[in-house]
Amino acid sequence: MYSPDFSALKEALGSFGFLVNFGFWSGFYFYVRQSAIVLGSALLVFSAVVLVRVWPYRLRFYVLEGRRAYQLPQAKRIAEEDERISRRRKWDSIIKKAGSVGHQGYAMSIIEADILLEDTMGRLGFLGKNLAERLRSSAPGELPSINDIWEAHKLRNKIAHEPNFRLSQEETTKALGAYKKALEELTAI
Repeated sequence: MYSPDFSALKEALGSFGFLVNFGFWSGFYFYVRQSAIVLGSALLVFSAVVLVRVWPYRLRFYVLEGRRAYQLPQAKRIAEEDERISRRRKWDSIIKKAGSVGHQGYAMSIIEADILLEDTMGRLGFLGKNLAERLRSSAPGELPSINDIWEAHKLRNKIAHEPNFRLSQEETTKALGAYKKALEELTAI
């Protein structure tokens, strides 16, 4: 096998002539490879340790357009309690309206309950410009009664888009029950 003569090149490079030496490059490759194996193993172990330590907090980091999972400072907690009280008063007025006015009262109470749930979900961080989009953006398991809420929202859409639609007291009670359950699941009332 023919091996080229690099002696003239070594002399021309002077003190950098070692760069032309095959032994230098094979040794350099060996040490770089060993260093990469050790460093890669250390980073793999470090990643595993971090994953094991962070695993219990994964739900706190998992915010899919949804509710906050961290503790709020005291001032915010007080403000949220005030909002909860005002939503509860609004809910009580919705229930009174459903019981006193008749068919128009049924329709207005369902529309107002829908608006209350939409506003509440928006304040809790659900993304979307209306209730349907906010329901779609909720994380799985975040609202266990989501199917009942969809049925109540469909009923609200019939009220809003069909002028001759008349509600029964049973439909109203069922829809308001779904809205109440959703608000309780969100700890809004």
